[in-house]
Amino acid sequence: MSINFDVKRLIILIFINLFILSLIGCNKADIESNASINMVAPEVKVIYSFATDLSNKKYAEAFDKLGIMLRKAYSGPDDIHFKNIQSMEILELFDKTYAKENGKWDINNKEIGENIYIYKVYYASVNYTISNIAESYLKNGINYHKITVYKETKDSEWKIGEISSTDKI
Repeated sequence: MSINFDVKRLIILIFINLFILSLIGCNKADIESNASINMVAPEVKVIYSFATDLSNKKYAEAFDKLGIMLRKAYSGPDDIHFKNIQSMEILELFDKTYAKENGKWDINNKEIGENIYIYKVYYASVNYTISNIAESYLKNGINYHKITVYKETKDSEWKIGEISSTDKI
């Protein structure tokens, strides 16, 4: 009798662990899966959508997903650095918002130029194909990034506030 109980407990623990792991990170297959697409957080969807827009040469749509600071870094949707990216495929994305090494975004920093209601920090491995029409720190193949997304108000859309290079995740 106790063996059956232990097996049931073990199965339940396995399912709980799988559920927790699914909350920690996701990959492209998770996003493309019809079963999981509705379970993907909106702040994650904006990151994948940005990559898809760039790959599909929808520069205006990609530009709209950027926050004020990143918009200032580019001249607009026709910026040569957008066109330098032939394809951008996010291979892995991990929520690192509360990781000690991230530090914190100063949400009261007026230089950011944004009011921050909430933000999340993700580490990503991204596979790029670069056309080399502009000088860039990006290279063909896998690059690693810290991507910060935020909302200005409870009801506003998620925006990408930072995309920076980082060490291998």
